[in-house]
Amino acid sequence: MPNKDIKQLESKIQRQIIEYLDTVPCYFFKVLTANVRGVPDIIACWKGRFIGLEVKSTLNKTTAIQRYNLSSIEAAGGKAAVVRSVDDVKRILDKVGHD
Repeated sequence: MPNKDIKQLESKIQRQIIEYLDTVPCYFFKVLTANVRGVPDIIACWKGRFIGLEVKSTLNKTTAIQRYNLSSIEAAGGKAAVVRSVDDVKRILDKVGHD
């Protein structure tokens, strides 16, 4: 699958996740541009916890800089994950809500 098609698929997944996050009481935003490479696609705050969500299709992998940023968020006490669906986000919010 061409890279353009993968990006379109990831954009669709991002839209679905944003539509879901609009229904729950959390603060979030989609990162459009950042002055640092590898910043997660969606940043959220849920029940006082910082969450970084890197959206990927099943056909795409994270880059080294994305993995570094996700691990840095975790090391700082936040939650960070690669998500491939709304269900992945629901599981993360559920887990964070019970920590």
